[in-house]
Amino acid sequence: MKIHSLVAATLLTLAAASASAQNAITVYGGARAGGAGFSSNSTVNNQESLDLEGGGAVSIAFDRAIDANRQVQLFFAHQSTELRGVVRSGGSTETLPLDISYAHLGGTVYFEDGVGKPGGYVVGGLGVSYMSPGLDGLSAEIRPSMNIGIGYEQPLSSALALRFEVRGYATLVNSNSGFFCSGGCTVNIKGDVITQAEVMLGLQVRF
Repeated sequence: MKIHSLVAATLLTLAAASASAQNAITVYGGARAGGAGFSSNSTVNNQESLDLEGGGAVSIAFDRAIDANRQVQLFFAHQSTELRGVVRSGGSTETLPLDISYAHLGGTVYFEDGVGKPGGYVVGGLGVSYMSPGLDGLSAEIRPSMNIGIGYEQPLSSALALRFEVRGYATLVNSNSGFFCSGGCTVNIKGDVITQAEVMLGLQVRF
């Protein structure tokens, strides 16, 4: 009886450990393409399109298992970039430093073997974008946004895995006049939908 009890307790412990290991935190480093969607609202540069500069980005994801193939995901991402060719109300053209952060709630669905196994998955989420300009006289903007992506997970151990992902982001701006205005527009920017794309490599810790 003692041996049976010990075996049963061991199996229950392993099962609990296996279930808890489906929850995870992943830290990503990425290379994000500049992005398109802004345009000048001024005749100074003939209302040309304004593109965000590409560069590095960092992200973190918190995943909680629903079942063997699905997870709920809370996702945060941040990038410091620039918007070139911005025209101030006085007519001067400047480069606008811009921090873009995403906060999304979504999920992950694995194609085949499930959470914690080698294989592909799709991921996505809905939430908000927080865009903070780095010039005096401008205010931050919060807009609805989404992300969608595809990835591959390669376990390194029972608790660690590498993740390779490609994600796309879309932010609904819906501004036909000034953007980043604070008590009166000091820049001339408009836009409808801002899009970005990113290649990401992440280290995941399961618990």
